[in-house]
Amino acid sequence: PIHNHNMNNLSNKDLLTIILSSHKNTGVLVNTLLKAFHGNLKDLFTATVEDLLAIDGISLPDAYKIKAVFELGKRITSSWKGDRPLITSTDDVVLFRPAITHATASIILLHNHPSGDAEPSEADMLLTRELLMCSKVLDIPIIDHIIIAKTDVTSMKKGIYCSY
Repeated sequence: PIHNHNMNNLSNKDLLTIILSSHKNTGVLVNTLLKAFHGNLKDLFTATVEDLLAIDGISLPDAYKIKAVFELGKRITSSWKGDRPLITSTDDVVLFRPAITHATASIILLHNHPSGDAEPSEADMLLTRELLMCSKVLDIPIIDHIIIAKTDVTSMKKGIYCSY
């Protein structure tokens, strides 16, 4: 049994053990589950109920428990999106406030492209140039601006999209 109330310190195996604790052979089942997905939680997260049922020992209620936990996590994460600041102009560049407050030596900018294309847009390049100007005035260097897409990443510095 797991007697740790701080979930942050638990391993993936421990967390899955809690989810599937009503099963007779929980340890064996969790090991089988992790082995089936090579320990990759992203693959487990995106697995369908049918994928889970194909694993020896996983019942329909087990599959539903696993999918329900991941669905709850997804819903919680998506609810936080509205709380994040949206930067669309130089006036919105209060992202520098925490850097100033904490006497940060430098910063790295990153954002995602849900479209899956990591190529910087004109707006990305314009915003990066504006942020670079702000960073020079504030003497807080921008190390890089990284664009993350589904299967690709672009470093605007390495791609020489903007002069640093």
